[in-house]
Amino acid sequence: MDTISTNQLHGILERGDPVVLIMAMSDAAFSMGHIPGSINAKKVRELDELEDFDVPIVVYCTGPDCAASAIAYRQIVAAGYSNVRHYSGGLASWADSGHPIETSARAYPKTEEDV
Repeated sequence: MDTISTNQLHGILERGDPVVLIMAMSDAAFSMGHIPGSINAKKVRELDELEDFDVPIVVYCTGPDCAASAIAYRQIVAAGYSNVRHYSGGLASWADSGHPIETSARAYPKTEEDV
């Protein structure tokens, strides 16, 4: 399984590099918080519309103890996509690093008040 760190993912997003960022969780979990620019796992079917099987894809879920992203990773690779990375730290590591979380209502940086 090809992995990506928080710093590597942050760099990709900061530079605006092309990436399909997938949160492998339910609609409810997605609306409660996700990395900005992510799509929900339910939209993984939309990958069928991509013509480029080398498109960079990063899949994640809530944190290191969540197996949903590893399952989604395997499914995406099995579908023929070759540039897939697993962000095992997930939303927990992203937020703990102080990076913004987007909800269905707004995006905000994690502050001491949010803890």
